[in-house]
Amino acid sequence: MKSMMLSGLALEFASERLKNNKEFAIFCVKKEGFNLEYFSEKLKNDKDVVTTAIKNNCYSLAYAGESLQNNKDIVTMAISNDNETFKFAGDKIKEQFPTVESFLNSEKDVDKDNLWKEKVNNDKDNQWER
Repeated sequence: MKSMMLSGLALEFASERLKNNKEFAIFCVKKEGFNLEYFSEKLKNDKDVVTTAIKNNCYSLAYAGESLQNNKDIVTMAISNDNETFKFAGDKIKEQFPTVESFLNSEKDVDKDNLWKEKVNNDKDNQWER
């Protein structure tokens, strides 16, 4: 069971019950953000699950559901770690903001440094779970 929690290949073959279990999903994406790929669409659109995945790996935005790929807070969290993740933002955001620069300029009131500090602090808090 432990290997299933940590291995994306094993998650691919997990039961639908596990792929729809929010607590299990949060545990798995906390260990590896890319594990988001293997969970149900419902969980890919769950803000708690996706936020946890992005805190682990900002590129997991690629596997988030469409509604969250179009959520400014979620996209801001991802690009605060790496601007390249903007390519995974949803179509609605890209229509409104054709470049990452235009998106960042619209988010001037967001303290991106605090988002990054929050991620670092969460990583420190979870260091013993690894």
